[in-house]
Amino acid sequence: MRGASEHDLGGDVRGRVYGVRMIDSELLVALRATAERAASRVLLDRRRAEDVAQDVIVRLLEEGVGGLDHPDRYVARMARFAAIDIQRARKKEWVSVEEDVEWIGELIESQVGPSTMAGRHELFRQLLEPLTASQRTIFLASLDGVTNAEIAERFGYKDGRSVAVILTRIRKEIRKPFEDDELKELLAISAPPAGLMPVAARADVGLVEPEPISAASVARAAALADALRSALSERPAVSDPTRAQ
Repeated sequence: MRGASEHDLGGDVRGRVYGVRMIDSELLVALRATAERAASRVLLDRRRAEDVAQDVIVRLLEEGVGGLDHPDRYVARMARFAAIDIQRARKKEWVSVEEDVEWIGELIESQVGPSTMAGRHELFRQLLEPLTASQRTIFLASLDGVTNAEIAERFGYKDGRSVAVILTRIRKEIRKPFEDDELKELLAISAPPAGLMPVAARADVGLVEPEPISAASVARAAALADALRSALSERPAVSDPTRAQ
């Protein structure tokens, strides 16, 4: 919906009447700018802030401004709340990405250690071997910092939730060959008590802005994605049996 014209936003650009208040083109432009600024303060991303502002203005046109003494304050509050919801959802997505980076890092240390780059690349190829080409693309995109919603839009999936389900399956496929009884017992011991996560989720219903994702975390994930791509692009060396004779 981003990038619509004033005609898209308001139909007749000279104004639209809702309730007892008219929304003219100048007011629409001003309110959209207000909404975009409010969302940008939270998201720190102009493109996503523009999307939020567009959605807020569409909702405003549907509901009207009748009875609103300060429509600018109203749209700013709507935009901020919507941006906080988006940021909170993104943080939850990124937790899974950070877990991927940590798990693969620990796997490298336990399986390869301070070995050669060839050994690491071989392990990377083993990691991605169970995945289809499309699954690899989605997994690497998530490491690159692409949101689930953007992955859905880019690769033709229904929505971000559908991509989240696919990523869950991908992570299970990647981990399956490296799981053993000892690891499963360790995970069971370290798992939170039953009911703890739902309680924590219910507690996180305030409007406190979540901390932004750190640049260092994004850089680590992107570096891992580049390493995985590099490993996939290289063919493993084939030994010549005649040289051993």
